[in-house]
Amino acid sequence: MSARVAHDGERNDRSRGVEIINFMPSECDTLGVFAERHTGDEIKATFFGEKKNHTMTLPKDQAEALGSVHKASVIVGRLHKAQLEKTRLERQLDVARSQMARTFREKE
Repeated sequence: MSARVAHDGERNDRSRGVEIINFMPSECDTLGVFAERHTGDEIKATFFGEKKNHTMTLPKDQAEALGSVHKASVIVGRLHKAQLEKTRLERQLDVARSQMARTFREKE
């Protein structure tokens, strides 16, 4: 189950009988994990509205695509974190090399 999003006009929009909701990644990551674990299965999703609920079944190919997109987003997130860590470590190495170069060494 994802988080409930109250109607505020920013994260959701109601027009022509359709409501579109924008979720934050942390609010719907369980759906991606579920889709990834149930690859090849149809997924039934229920959307709870203020006045009524709507249930729909995602075909197998759409459910599989949802799982694949979630898996890709996790990989991209890990890549981004790894790139930041690499940059941090490279800077730390540069500082250490600079300190070593400036350190006085006695000759024997």
